[in-house]
Amino acid sequence: MMAQPLAWFEATGLPEQAFSVGKLIRTYRQVQTEIHAGQIFPIGKEPDGSEWTGFQSILTPEDGFLLVFREANPEQMKSVSTWLTEGDRIELKFMAGSGKSYTTNVEQNGKVKFNLPERNSFALYRYSRIKKH
Repeated sequence: MMAQPLAWFEATGLPEQAFSVGKLIRTYRQVQTEIHAGQIFPIGKEPDGSEWTGFQSILTPEDGFLLVFREANPEQMKSVSTWLTEGDRIELKFMAGSGKSYTTNVEQNGKVKFNLPERNSFALYRYSRIKKH
């Protein structure tokens, strides 16, 4: 989603399961221009097949997108390093993958806690900083 690798192939020979990504592609197409208008940075650990990793698209100091991947990692919950500011309270709106919307505090070193129950899964969130009164 963030890197947009190109794939060129003839699709008629694909198994039926390959066409189940239609909803994901439609969701992505609705936000792709906005995602790529932001500054995109890696988050989490370097991917090696067993980490929590992903990307952050920073639109403004107040909002952006987080794409988080749980590779073949045994932990269902993980605090992932982001480019957010420690102590901020953010709202995460679930957009695609596995997950749900929630509100959380940004932990020390910009870490945000994510929950992905399945190995080799992902979640795309739109985040926004909640203003302090």
